[in-house]
Amino acid sequence: MNRKLMLCNIVLWLAGAVWAGDQKEVASAWRSAEFKIDGADNEWAGALTYFAKTKLAYAFRNDSSDIYLCFEFEPEIRRRVAMFGFTVWFDATGQEKKTFGVRFPIGLFNFDDAGMPDPMAMHENPERFQSQLALMLHEIEVFGPEKDDRNRFNNSGVFGMQSAAVESFGTLICELKIP
Repeated sequence: MNRKLMLCNIVLWLAGAVWAGDQKEVASAWRSAEFKIDGADNEWAGALTYFAKTKLAYAFRNDSSDIYLCFEFEPEIRRRVAMFGFTVWFDATGQEKKTFGVRFPIGLFNFDDAGMPDPMAMHENPERFQSQLALMLHEIEVFGPEKDDRNRFNNSGVFGMQSAAVESFGTLICELKIP
């Protein structure tokens, strides 16, 4: 991704019922510090913007080669994100085209592992839900550039992409690094 592309607006689209079709455009800023993709928000102090409608805090930074994203999902929507996932769409033209997207977390409804029990049973067995969530957080899904292109990767740095998520006091904190 070139510098011009990284400085373009990012269009966010939340999968599932969190935004129910609403979208929000945000511009990335040049990063002033190193970021460790670990699911902690300590590098993002003072940079997060709160979007009250969706109970989501977010921030974006970039440098000459990567874009860094942080999302904090409040308890009211954390489970919906865990169930349906969260997708970030990038559009260098500033339009609303879904050309390149990254889904993280993938979401239990999108996690097609045969060993996963019914996600609707999470209320009956919260410990099992937490173990499912931990498994799901080890993958990242990439969409594009063609309409039907869709690939999953381990989140440990394949193609320079990294992701991490941590649950802290009921809030789900997700970080992404995308080249």
